[in-house]
Amino acid sequence: MKISLVIPVRDEACSIGRLLGSISGQTRLPDEVIFVDAGSVDKTVDIIMQYKDDRVRLKHISIGVAYPGTARNAGVREAGHELIAFTDGGIELDKDWLKELSLVIAKDSAADVVYGNYAPRADTFFKQCLSMAIVPPPVNKGSGKTRPRFIASSLLKKTVWAAVGGFPDLRAAEDRIFMERIEKRGYVSKYSPNAHVIWNVPGDLKSAFRRFCSYSYHDLLAARTTDWHIPVLKMYAAALLFIMLGIFVSPFFILLPFIGFMLRVIRKMTVNRNEPYFRTLYVPAYFIITGFLIFLVDIAMFTGWVKHIKHILKHPECRGQKRHED
Repeated sequence: MKISLVIPVRDEACSIGRLLGSISGQTRLPDEVIFVDAGSVDKTVDIIMQYKDDRVRLKHISIGVAYPGTARNAGVREAGHELIAFTDGGIELDKDWLKELSLVIAKDSAADVVYGNYAPRADTFFKQCLSMAIVPPPVNKGSGKTRPRFIASSLLKKTVWAAVGGFPDLRAAEDRIFMERIEKRGYVSKYSPNAHVIWNVPGDLKSAFRRFCSYSYHDLLAARTTDWHIPVLKMYAAALLFIMLGIFVSPFFILLPFIGFMLRVIRKMTVNRNEPYFRTLYVPAYFIITGFLIFLVDIAMFTGWVKHIKHILKHPECRGQKRHED
């Protein structure tokens, strides 16, 4: 059972060394590793090319400026084996990650795709608060507790990738669309809770805002309004309604949106109470900053929405088209 590990990268010079080291440290090494560079302008490619480990067969291809899904497709086409593992630049693999994923298929040949687990790299106060704000908690999948399916911690049969047409050429949501296609086709999905990767969350306000603004804009290009935009819009529409009632009926109504938002923060922190980055609700700094970051992500979503509307109004001929930009 040979495995090709496919990794799209772009401007990952600061983190690629950690990923390379974690690949070399696998208790079950991949039979080949294919890095697909999607337009790096930093030292990412140089670091990959200079890395030496005789036990790991590294391949590198450059495809110019491209989105992650396009890069993954190029890597799979280059792969020489029938099992494909996916991870991303900026990720660090647990030493048993690939072993745990492959054990699931070894024990159950009917399994077509295996999703592993992931956790945020919450090594600063800011990242701990952002993780509480944005990272979904693990839930019981029968084989143990794991977070929602994550393409950067997965293993699948190459025939499955081909049957669903690969990944769409999108900046965001391409992984969700791909995984939904797999589910709709009736392929057998399994979970491996012990196949862990560490995922980098943004480390400061500016990078967090930019990332979620970009996700918002590109989710809209992918017509994924119901995933995120509509639910958040409904919350703020309800808040606006209560504020109007507070102005024209009774000041009491103005309190309700603030109480609702506080409950939202409490819920986010409570569902993450078993995570190593959890901090008690009674520490005011964590509560306040987590709440602020939830609000920041909401504002980033609306900013991406406005950007999308302005683009469509300015270029109506581009409606539904995708642009290669961050």
